[in-house]
Amino acid sequence: DMGGIAVPGSVVDADGTFTLTGTGAAMEPKAQKRGVLDKLFFVGRPWTGDGQWTVRVQEIDHTPRTQEAAAGIMLRDTLDADSVMFSLGTTTQGTGRFFFRTDAGKPVGAMGESSMDLPIWLRLTRYGRSIFASMSSNGKEWAVIGQTNLKNLANPWIGFYVDSHLDKKLSKAVFDQVSFTPAPSSAQ
Repeated sequence: DMGGIAVPGSVVDADGTFTLTGTGAAMEPKAQKRGVLDKLFFVGRPWTGDGQWTVRVQEIDHTPRTQEAAAGIMLRDTLDADSVMFSLGTTTQGTGRFFFRTDAGKPVGAMGESSMDLPIWLRLTRYGRSIFASMSSNGKEWAVIGQTNLKNLANPWIGFYVDSHLDKKLSKAVFDQVSFTPAPSSAQ
């Protein structure tokens, strides 16, 4: 749980299918103006060097008041709520967007947008000083929707997240086909 979450999140791993529940409002505009804190439930593991990280978002369940619930894949420098981070997420409607914070404590930037029906495959690739965000409707044909450069990642974490977009209401996201591998031999 990051950013002063009111209701704790949880994760269940059932043979490589991960179910996350969590609250928060990761990209809430008011939060961006005030203090740039990520408010979400994140599960991940440490990673060193380049990598290619892929996950399929099977479903995102939400209450009627949380139509903007989101889930996705995220690379973070630290587990602090204002950490450098790169995130590719999708909403309950299948709208994917690439979010990033290149300096700790600064506002989040965003680029690229794509809409697909769930399930959606999401991929982040770190190659040298570049981060690429890609989406796929079938896990085979990929479209890069964003790319940015990073300054430094000291002890990064790679994983996935869920946020309900409503601080006290839980949303659930189901992830599978998780693959964390070294980066390919070229940026493509």
